[in-house]
Amino acid sequence: NVSYDAVMRRAEFALNEAKRRGRNQYYEFNPEDYDTFKKSRQILNELRRSVAEGYDGFDAFFQPIVDHDTNKLVGAEALMRYKDMEGKYIPPVVFIPLLEESGLIIPTGRWIVSRAVEMCQKMQELIPGFYIGINISYVQIRKSNVLDLLINIKNKSGLPDGSLVIEINESGEIECDESFIDFCTKLRDNGILLALDDFGTGYSNFHYLNRLRPNTMKIDRTFTVGAINSEYEMELLKSMSEMAHSIGLKTVIEGIETDAELEKISMVSPDYIQGYYFGKPMPVPEFMTFVSEYV
Repeated sequence: NVSYDAVMRRAEFALNEAKRRGRNQYYEFNPEDYDTFKKSRQILNELRRSVAEGYDGFDAFFQPIVDHDTNKLVGAEALMRYKDMEGKYIPPVVFIPLLEESGLIIPTGRWIVSRAVEMCQKMQELIPGFYIGINISYVQIRKSNVLDLLINIKNKSGLPDGSLVIEINESGEIECDESFIDFCTKLRDNGILLALDDFGTGYSNFHYLNRLRPNTMKIDRTFTVGAINSEYEMELLKSMSEMAHSIGLKTVIEGIETDAELEKISMVSPDYIQGYYFGKPMPVPEFMTFVSEYV
């Protein structure tokens, strides 16, 4: 038997799901969908608790970025990780959208920026010119003062220009209106570089290059794998890389995992490489051990 309250909760879920799918739609209740929904609500409640309790469960991981020509470590990407109350890591593809939908990406975004700047200061004592890439959500840009946060923390840190690279994910959510272009322009005016992340996965790449004027183009692993396995896509990637270099952009090839992949992708003449071949995302202690052995 199902209680009255349980029936009403399921009916409310079905109604909201129908609304979410758009106007003039209907939705037939599916227990699997409902279980997924309940799990996501449980994770969201844990995320709220974690933020309220000083970001308990959150951690900052760093993945190395290596110069393709010299094989030297030149930077890292800061990546947010979350461990639930049972000590299990929740995949970013699960918890990041929940942070964005709930608005929790704004406080957690401030937290990861602070951790990234601290790491950059520490690393520049070992490797002058080292930079940190920081992912910024479109939600943060639209609904918070993340621009002021980035400029203020960069100025207070004493880090030289070019030390921080803000990575904007290329997605259908990006709207190249004047306020967004102004955001990108003011970053550059204050010595903070801009990278267009996951290049090749969106739908209007060259439009973004023209309007946003990024400093770096990061090639997503799905595009990389396609180029490795297809002569046509390899030629396309070569042309994109040549175009990027001709207008002064740096290129980062993401997702390199093997010697064979590195050898083949070298035909593209990338500036930097990022992937498991050099190092997976690591918590700070592990990353610092990696650095001590790498430098």
